[in-house]
Amino acid sequence: MKIKRATYYCNAYMYYLILLLCNITFSLADQQEIMPLEQRADSLSDEGRTFFSAYRYEEAIHAFKQALSTEVALGRIGEIASRLHNIGEAYYERCVFDSALFYLDSALVLAREARKEILVCQILNKISENQEILGHYNKALTYYDSALTLARKVEDRYTEGVVLCNIGWAYDALSDYERALLYHDSARVVARAISNLKLEGHILRRIGTAYSVLSQYDRALAYYDSALTIARAVGDRKLEGRTLMGIGRVHFALLQYDETLDVNRTALDIMRAIGDRFGEAYVLDCSGMAYRYLCQYEEALAHHKDALAIRRDIQDEPGEGNALVNIGLTYDSYYKYEKALAYLDSALIIAKTIRNKTVCAIIFISAGAIYDQLARYDQALAYYDSALATVRETKEKMQEVAIIM
Repeated sequence: MKIKRATYYCNAYMYYLILLLCNITFSLADQQEIMPLEQRADSLSDEGRTFFSAYRYEEAIHAFKQALSTEVALGRIGEIASRLHNIGEAYYERCVFDSALFYLDSALVLAREARKEILVCQILNKISENQEILGHYNKALTYYDSALTLARKVEDRYTEGVVLCNIGWAYDALSDYERALLYHDSARVVARAISNLKLEGHILRRIGTAYSVLSQYDRALAYYDSALTIARAVGDRKLEGRTLMGIGRVHFALLQYDETLDVNRTALDIMRAIGDRFGEAYVLDCSGMAYRYLCQYEEALAHHKDALAIRRDIQDEPGEGNALVNIGLTYDSYYKYEKALAYLDSALIIAKTIRNKTVCAIIFISAGAIYDQLARYDQALAYYDSALATVRETKEKMQEVAIIM
């Protein structure tokens, strides 16, 4: 009896919470005069999906919230969970990750209550994506493992392929590239088995990124080219923009800065058109670095500062730290050392907070070199010592050799 009563109060609280989330005044009598509630709920859900597919996320959120309020009136728990999931996905695309997780966590509770296992699997995957983009890779992997197990149990092969691809992406972020490629290859097998060209395109892009990080640029470009062909064939503009972003990064690594800027301009046009702010910030930073190496420092600063503004707006703390480093390095490039040190110090605070030792090492080395230029040798040595200790912790042997030399 106590368990049933606790469940009742939990559900009552959840319904009350959902009503607050909607923030919509809904008159049951008025709506019945216009159209039956079920028809209205379905119509609003279809409208939300149409907006979502067109990258019009704010309008999608509004439509899904209206659909949610209707489902609450109907009391259809499974559909309430689905609409909460839809809203969470839209907030994720808008890079409003706190709101995304709030709605997704609520969706997960009700999807489990309604025993909608496929939906539970999809929600677990989306929660994982949020955790991953926030840099919480181990937490993301825990959710991904649960999603993968459930996807295989219910034989949801599409979600299985998506999750396998995402696990590979998480391992890529953790610098475990061999394991990342194994998961990507498994995901590709699934995508081909179910003949899902769009999913295969996303997997090919991520394989290209893995090879790019491994400095295997010819292989990276081959995979990116295949992904780009698919993106344009299926009309997936986000995939197209993100693939061009990867191609631009390869050109940058090959010191082809003009080519980098050309590709990035096209990528930026797409990202701005569809509201891909996370991708936009990344491309702005990449273009800023290209301008820095071309000694066009004002252009570099403008791009990095635009990236920084977006990173802060979407609360992308790792990205904010990277943008601050890039601004610091740009000021260093044209001898504005005090400004450079100020930005590097701000970046170091973030890098330490999120425990990104690789970025910490880069900052220690860069600041040490600046103090060296300023003939402040004691401070230079202190930063170099910190850099050496950090890279030894991360077992980055090449960086260790470079610091000692």
